[in-house]
Amino acid sequence: MTFLLVPISLLNKVLVSGVPGIMNTVPLYLFAIMFFWQVRSKKVRLEDLTVSKKAYVFFVVACLAQIVTVFRSFIITTTNSTIPVNLFSNIGNMLVTFSAIIFYYYFCDAMFTSEKAISSFLQSGIVTLIVLYMLVVIPQIITTFTPALDGWVNFVGRVFEERHPGNTLFYLNGSYATTEHRVNGFAPEASFFAAMIGIIFIPLLLSAIHNRYDVFKKRVSRYFYYALLLLTMIILMFARTTTGFLIVFLAILILLLIVHGRERLFVMIMLGFILILVIGLYIANPTFQTLVNSYLLKKQGTDNRMGGTISLFKMFLSYPILGVGSGATDYFMFKYVPISTTNNLEFYSNFLPAQSYPVQSIWGEFFAYFGVIIMIPVLIYIAKKVKIAIGLRKWLHEKNVADHQSVALYTYVIDAFLYSLIFFAVLACFSFSWTESYYLLFYSFYIVIINKLALQEKG
Repeated sequence: MTFLLVPISLLNKVLVSGVPGIMNTVPLYLFAIMFFWQVRSKKVRLEDLTVSKKAYVFFVVACLAQIVTVFRSFIITTTNSTIPVNLFSNIGNMLVTFSAIIFYYYFCDAMFTSEKAISSFLQSGIVTLIVLYMLVVIPQIITTFTPALDGWVNFVGRVFEERHPGNTLFYLNGSYATTEHRVNGFAPEASFFAAMIGIIFIPLLLSAIHNRYDVFKKRVSRYFYYALLLLTMIILMFARTTTGFLIVFLAILILLLIVHGRERLFVMIMLGFILILVIGLYIANPTFQTLVNSYLLKKQGTDNRMGGTISLFKMFLSYPILGVGSGATDYFMFKYVPISTTNNLEFYSNFLPAQSYPVQSIWGEFFAYFGVIIMIPVLIYIAKKVKIAIGLRKWLHEKNVADHQSVALYTYVIDAFLYSLIFFAVLACFSFSWTESYYLLFYSFYIVIINKLALQEKG
């Protein structure tokens, strides 16, 4: 059953507008059915699924803190602004998000009860990536050159594509790919797709290369993972987003750090050929030159991103303890944004008329929304998990066990977790939807496996 989890987690098309947060997508309901099936069939007992008392206390305190600060922001904006905070909607979304995080942890605790279930999940990750490329992404690339597959791409877009409710211009021709001529998978836009690939899938490939581990149990060569990583980098170029270029750079940097000897020489030679090819294309191909200039070397239109990020951190510095509350940033964004960054068409034609300033930095969002009362404990918790994961990796290789396959499996999971955190930490400087099902699923999976492995270590 765990083989189905990754493809299901990608199905985040909004079902009903107006429903709070993650509750308006398919995965949560399918996962809930799977969870209750596990319990009903007695494959797992509810009393065996535990979350520490500290975690419960933290979630209660966090919810209360958010309710208080959203209510405070509601009073401030109602008194001083024409951009009021939607009190009940914001509190509802926050409670749903926090509850979903707890549910996903319980769900993964119930689903990953054996190494077979873990292996099946990891295999699904690679298979899902390949199928996504073949049926969705490569046709989207083709449609950037020719309309031959527009019908298929638009059909997939209408059925599966998650879309921004307030920006229909992205999908005017039937789908994002046929309208913007950029690759987006099922995501609402290219940068969100690139972030998903970088945070969820590339760590699986890098960990396989690093540990020379095959999730299919030695059925494919490790060069298969090199080829899939190279294909992924090429695809990210067609996303035509700064996020994609940044992910490619990070992947190459990590790859050079984790391979050794002849393998590093092989990687460096391949990168040399790719660099020569890129330089040649840049010089000889005007279209490629425009692409690189627009999204990397001479990127323009960054004023609103910079202004929004500055505004978020000013917001945090003004309300450092509790933040301003989940979803309550619009009034404060306009209040704190530097005037020098607002002299552009997008601000006056989109942001100002809608009285809405989109959040374009996840780190800024976290600190502005939640304040130190939530962020400091969360960061300490993550740091402890990283320390535990590194310790477990060392313990796995030091302990004398007959089943080397188990050691290889858990080492693979730990390294994928660490790489994923690196990508998340860097990409969180930009914007993506961090509450998507695949993020909650994979990070819950990693934490559950680390916790179970830590219990084994304690004996």
